[in-house]
Amino acid sequence: MLWLLSLAILSKVVYIDEAHKSAAEEERKFGWFVRGQGTTKLLEYLAHTSSGFTLHGAVDINGFILEMCRVRDMGIGKTDPNPAKGTVDSDVFADYIEEEVGPFMGNYQNMEARSLLVLDNAPNHFSPRLEGIAKKFGFKLLYLYPYGFDDNPIESCFFQYKSSLRATSLNASLSRDERHYIALSSVSRDNMIHYYRSMNHPGMENYKTSDELDVEEEEDMKYLGEIGGY
Repeated sequence: MLWLLSLAILSKVVYIDEAHKSAAEEERKFGWFVRGQGTTKLLEYLAHTSSGFTLHGAVDINGFILEMCRVRDMGIGKTDPNPAKGTVDSDVFADYIEEEVGPFMGNYQNMEARSLLVLDNAPNHFSPRLEGIAKKFGFKLLYLYPYGFDDNPIESCFFQYKSSLRATSLNASLSRDERHYIALSSVSRDNMIHYYRSMNHPGMENYKTSDELDVEEEEDMKYLGEIGGY
């Protein structure tokens, strides 16, 4: 699979998957409070924590693609009347791809950015509607081989996202949307480069982190200074 993706410029590749998070996972187990204010702070914290949810996540070489990410709350059971809540079956997933992903994808034939959509082999990712949606918006679908988690950088992104959510869970001044935005934005291009390298992804020698670019710039300036001194 990696050799196939190496044929595509990483700016074209978008990985999509779901991360499930229970209310207990989102909470920090311990926190520091000013003496005498613990009860008040704890009540504020409990008031703004959310129930469990599923994150539809999308990443490219620059990190999470915010406009393609969507949170779906867990329902209160099979009898929950709210269609915006509940598990993510193949129809819900297809709706998400058509409404939240397709409009922001590029055209694969025109070699545009974000034009190759990579999915794993989860059963809900095999809706018969997906091929038609891909054709409608002009992007190409590619499925990872079964259990190909090691070839999907989004798993590392989800771990970082969840860690950031926990880090802000005691901050009652932040709304739920603000916490999600901070968590999604915590994954940078530098992080993605490191995640791709950990996968031994081909062609990563062409991608430099900001620190590596700074070092190269310093070396270039030093060289130009030496040349100018002759």
